[in-house]
Amino acid sequence: MKNSKRLLNCILIIALSCFIQLVKAQIVYTDVNPDSTFNTDGGTYNLDLNNDGTVDFLITFSVFWGCNGFSSIKVVITPTDNNAVANDITYPAELIAGAMIDSNSSFNGGGDQIMAQQLWHIVFINWYFHQCLPSITGEWEWLAYDKYLGLRIKVGMQKFYGWARLDVDGGFTVKDYAYNTIPDSSILAGEMGIPLAVLTPLSENNFSVFPNPFSTSTTISFSLSQSENVSLKIFDAEGRLVRTLANESMSAVAHTRTWDACDENGNAVSAGIYFLRMETASEVKTISVSVVK
Repeated sequence: MKNSKRLLNCILIIALSCFIQLVKAQIVYTDVNPDSTFNTDGGTYNLDLNNDGTVDFLITFSVFWGCNGFSSIKVVITPTDNNAVANDITYPAELIAGAMIDSNSSFNGGGDQIMAQQLWHIVFINWYFHQCLPSITGEWEWLAYDKYLGLRIKVGMQKFYGWARLDVDGGFTVKDYAYNTIPDSSILAGEMGIPLAVLTPLSENNFSVFPNPFSTSTTISFSLSQSENVSLKIFDAEGRLVRTLANESMSAVAHTRTWDACDENGNAVSAGIYFLRMETASEVKTISVSVVK
């Protein structure tokens, strides 16, 4: 009896471990390498949280009028479409590692949300004397390092939660970001788990997918600097191979391939997040593709 109980406990532990690994495997992480820093007026980072070719958030640094030679500065984030930023009462929240980001978080989808602002303005002491003093607005400190934005994106009718890690120090630096590919599922700030895929920001890829999201078919375009063998494969959110689009030698020209949202057997795939993996002898790159129904 004791041996049976021990065996049952072992089975339960293994099953729970497998479940935890599966959940962790849904986190898609993107490393911004090198880090992107902006400290001049108008500097903007286009954040594409799920790397589907659509900008989800604009983070902008601005310099504007102050007083007595002091310039006012601010960092704002602007969600696009139906996306939103986790807020602390009024402003985008400055989250620490491990903070929960989910449907219980307070989100704001409004434009030009002030993360941090240092505004220099004139304060009149009396009719002939004044001082130039600063005021600080926003939840983010001007010396904030390795802090997180809580983010929510909407793809079709589904919502996904994620984070972006930044420094704010006389400008801002974007370091990395991630999101949970399971709709309406939580993610911890800084959580990478066992990443299902480490994505390269789409702006750095020599290939693109359009349209994305799509329902029936999409076209993958890419170019090669030299003749080489190219593997082009589609994987689902659990890392299983769905379709091989190419595995052949190609010349150093522009190429296109079409995916009809079907698997190897010609069956239509379900709506959701998929991953397009392009592999050559010199590099491996992965971007996400969204199928909507």
